[in-house]
Amino acid sequence: SSAFIYRQKLFIVTFQLEHFRSLRIRAESSYGHFILMNFESIYKVVLRPFSGSVARRLTSTLVVLGVIATLITAAVQTFHNYRNDIRQIEESLKSVRDSHGASLAASVWSFSGRQIELELNGILNTPGFEYAEIKTNSGDVWAVGEKKSTETLVNEIPLIFSKDGDEHPLGMLYVVAGKQGVYDRIKLQTLEALIFYGGWVFFLAGSLFLVFRQLVTRHLNSQRVQREE
Repeated sequence: SSAFIYRQKLFIVTFQLEHFRSLRIRAESSYGHFILMNFESIYKVVLRPFSGSVARRLTSTLVVLGVIATLITAAVQTFHNYRNDIRQIEESLKSVRDSHGASLAASVWSFSGRQIELELNGILNTPGFEYAEIKTNSGDVWAVGEKKSTETLVNEIPLIFSKDGDEHPLGMLYVVAGKQGVYDRIKLQTLEALIFYGGWVFFLAGSLFLVFRQLVTRHLNSQRVQREE
């Protein structure tokens, strides 16, 4: 009786092992079939244009090279435009000290609130500037504009009023320039560059395909017909 039970348990364990083995073989087979189908799909989409006629292969190669050149050109142009825009904003921030520093210090010294606000509004007329603020050492604050960009450039300018050869520190002028406008312009310029260069690439590729097919492929076909005759 114990031997019979042992053989029965051994049979059940053997059956389960064979069942698991068959399931593993099916899974591996299905996975291999899945890999093969994906490879065939990739071949149809990516490699098939390079395995057709001479004209198709040449055109496909030209399109790929043109797309790569377009992306590189757009990236370089985008980086160059970004650096130029940021440099212009930084130069404008630095020029605020020379153009408005002395007059704002005089207005703060005379406590002319209206004149201070007019000058601060004049500063914000500079492209890219979003916010300007004056904080005096006595605790007075004048501010115009609104901080809209998450990434900004800030210039802190000390306001010093000179009188009778003495310099009187009055406070600080804070000018904030946002980068959001730069990002928006860069996106638009990049899109325009991609459309322009991409259009030229496909135009040239299509033209080359038609010309090559008409001139060269026709000649090759005629030679093949002659050899067959």
